[in-house]
Amino acid sequence: MKVIAKFVCNSVEAHTEDQKLLRASAVISGSDENKSFSRWTPSGLLELLISNETKAGNFFTPGEEFFLTFEKQIEVTEPEISKENIEIEEEPIHQFRFLAIIDRIIQKPVFSATTETEALKLFREIHPLATIHNCEQLD
Repeated sequence: MKVIAKFVCNSVEAHTEDQKLLRASAVISGSDENKSFSRWTPSGLLELLISNETKAGNFFTPGEEFFLTFEKQIEVTEPEISKENIEIEEEPIHQFRFLAIIDRIIQKPVFSATTETEALKLFREIHPLATIHNCEQLD
């Protein structure tokens, strides 16, 4: 659930060298929309210190109206993590042998990996220009 109020900026003044003070109040008159808002939020004052170095430092102008939305914070709880409630399935490591031509010489390098695709990736990182003729899993 949200509660939306409508406020009007009354003033923006220098507060310190690097901050401004915004003063605003709930709208009570003007448009039909404002009269509707004043029925449900008939009074309200807001003071904010705003850092000049943020976009908000130049956002508010006296006389301009804005909406203020209130939402309750929803507390999210993280599940407790312990060794007892974690199941890790480790993939077995296999040996893959490639029949390849590397620098015009037939070679049979062996790579350890969990899958043939992973072994091929490792092979390509080391021998990017090699021609692969086949790959066999040794175990």
